[in-house]
Amino acid sequence: MSKYVLYRTAIDDQPIDEELVAVEFGASFEDVLEDLLQAIRDDLSGSPEFANCDVDAYGPEDEEGMTGPDYELMGVVSPPTASENILVDYVVREIEEQ
Repeated sequence: MSKYVLYRTAIDDQPIDEELVAVEFGASFEDVLEDLLQAIRDDLSGSPEFANCDVDAYGPEDEEGMTGPDYELMGVVSPPTASENILVDYVVREIEEQ
């Protein structure tokens, strides 16, 4: 059993201090991936600066991105009148439980 800790790390390629978003427990990253993606959607949709925007989240695109102990995830904010989406970077740190 591992602990997976999700942090927000950047908004539109602008690094920010890591902000804790969620913690999930599971036997593997694949077991908690959907919960982590939902946590990203909840984080973005609950942010006042992204009110009235569509949000989504994406996991690693290939097996190489799923080799831990750190995993990179992406949140996408689609403002209704903007010409570009806002990309929000997240990192998941896997911690083996004793």
